[in-house]
Amino acid sequence: MDIELHEKYKNLRFPNNEITDMYIDILENDPVFLKVFLFIAKQSQTNQYSETGITINDLISNIEVERLVKKNKGTRNFTYENSRTNLHRKTAERIVDKLQVMSLLYFKSVKPYKFFYLTIRGKQLLQRIVELKLEKKELNNNG
Repeated sequence: MDIELHEKYKNLRFPNNEITDMYIDILENDPVFLKVFLFIAKQSQTNQYSETGITINDLISNIEVERLVKKNKGTRNFTYENSRTNLHRKTAERIVDKLQVMSLLYFKSVKPYKFFYLTIRGKQLLQRIVELKLEKKELNNNG
């Protein structure tokens, strides 16, 4: 979502918790997807009083994921092993695009960068995630 579209709908919120819960389920189906969303949300909270957004480079350098990496065993033989590495650029771009389509992010283009920010719906989703985690924590403490 670009800045113009964001301005048009910037005060539009999700009408109920059922929709936010559906979005949370979508995010939780892919751990990397959730990790990127939470990183952007955390950085947005940190930078809320400045005009600095999140760039793709910020995502790449700060988010580590576990994935299979090719390891050579001789000239023709190789295996794949789990390894923690930084997020690939294409993966970060794809996830950010999905978050924009879901109207959870918008961007401001400042050549040569795009700065990404949470929309009000993204903040609403983050708030619901925190509420659900607190409810889960209370259930674990009481039960």
